[in-house]
Amino acid sequence: LIGLIFFLAACGGQSKEEMVQEGNQLRDQGNFRGAIVLYKSALEKDVNFIAARKELGKAYLSSGDFEKSRNEFRKVLLQNPGETDVMLSLATAYLQNKEPEQALLELDKFTAAHDETAQSLVLYGLAHGAGGDLLSAENFFNKALNLDEKSVEARINLAKIALQRMDFETAKS
Repeated sequence: LIGLIFFLAACGGQSKEEMVQEGNQLRDQGNFRGAIVLYKSALEKDVNFIAARKELGKAYLSSGDFEKSRNEFRKVLLQNPGETDVMLSLATAYLQNKEPEQALLELDKFTAAHDETAQSLVLYGLAHGAGGDLLSAENFFNKALNLDEKSVEARINLAKIALQRMDFETAKS
């Protein structure tokens, strides 16, 4: 608590950009609470500072506060609907918050405006898997591998599906 008080006092003379930069450093070190404090402080200086709001959403996502993450990403998209990475981050927050239907809606918005990416296809697969549709999930993971054969996330999720089927050889490969 004392460290946080000194930390906040040091933030007083920083610009909003410097706060975001320092918050990014803290986030990269795994100090999500400190990063969140800095991002919020930057937003106190400018509530429309998209960079701070985006990073705040990412920090909440990394810290496991999926509801707050989701809310920040929604605000970013209201300010700037074309933020591609935020659309995918919002879908991830929905998935982590056990809202696969909302994730699918967000992914549909993404693919309506952008080409499919390996990341978006993996997220589609995760959303379908969370909804119990393993066949669709498997198809999306395979499509992700067709776009990026090095996608570890797609391979791991395909292995998980193979394990559920008790297909140990496929899971192992």
